[in-house]
Amino acid sequence: MLRLAKTATTGLIVALALASGPSARAQGKSDRSDVLSALERIKEDPDARSVAARAIAEAERALGRADAARQAGDTSLPQLLEALARKWAQSAAELARAHQAEDRATAVERQLLRAQERRLRARALLEEAMARVERARAALGKLERERGNHSAKDAKP
Repeated sequence: MLRLAKTATTGLIVALALASGPSARAQGKSDRSDVLSALERIKEDPDARSVAARAIAEAERALGRADAARQAGDTSLPQLLEALARKWAQSAAELARAHQAEDRATAVERQLLRAQERRLRARALLEEAMARVERARAALGKLERERGNHSAKDAKP
């Protein structure tokens, strides 16, 4: 349960970081800082990091290309590459959230299977108990018939 709360919190933080991107850029902040903070948050969770490894690598690659373009004196390409990195970071966050949802679905499915197994065992026990009751009734009926036969013989002198 603690793991689930931690991963849900990580997903929420990443979503908030990415959602706050446009307003931050309006204040002169680049996509780069948003991407870096989002990637750091994703990397904090080992499961998210492993599931989104390719998206993380692609985001980091796009940031590296943006740095190289900036060093080469290009002014527009770095912004496009940083926007690409942001999209990869968003993909990484979505992959992490999808993985969390799959984990929760798997846990619910396991609980359902356990409940079905308990129901089947309970039904088998109930059927077994009902069969015992029927056997006991049959035995009781047989005893009562035998007792009735003996009583009738004793009544005849």
